[in-house]
Amino acid sequence: MTVQPGGVGAQVPAQDVSVFVLTIPGLPGASAKIVFQEIVDIVSEIEVAQPVPTGAPAPGPGGTHTKQQMGPTLPPTVTLKRGLDGDTTLWQWHQLALDGAPPARQNAVLGMYTAADYAAGKPPVSAWNLVNAWCAKIAIAGAGAGNGVVGETVDIVCDTLSLSRVVVPVAASAGP
Repeated sequence: MTVQPGGVGAQVPAQDVSVFVLTIPGLPGASAKIVFQEIVDIVSEIEVAQPVPTGAPAPGPGGTHTKQQMGPTLPPTVTLKRGLDGDTTLWQWHQLALDGAPPARQNAVLGMYTAADYAAGKPPVSAWNLVNAWCAKIAIAGAGAGNGVVGETVDIVCDTLSLSRVVVPVAASAGP
């Protein structure tokens, strides 16, 4: 639920986001923006540590209640997919990571757009900041002869991931 102006809670419809733009301004000698057709997933995860006994009795004979503890965080990962084209930016970025080169770690922004907003040059519906991101994996999935587009899937790992912008549509006021 999103709180609208005036403090009234209302359901806000989901946006039809279909264009995903990864902007990597500091990547040497490469294009700054890469367009993707799909977000496979965005993962931020905390491992579950060994449970700690609370001392409280648990249901059943001789049981002891335990409390799950938060363990170490895993690095956030963003997986994106697009059709393979002539742009080699992702391969260059991945090669920097394979070489262990410091420029492999870049701050990046993943903008999510509706098709209409992207075509009109409007700002993204939402944007994610990826701090010290690097291209950890590239996979090329082929199509058979005469059978469509070859796809490129990339896994981008970063130190931190944060949502930096969410545009919430505001319903028109019905008046006083």
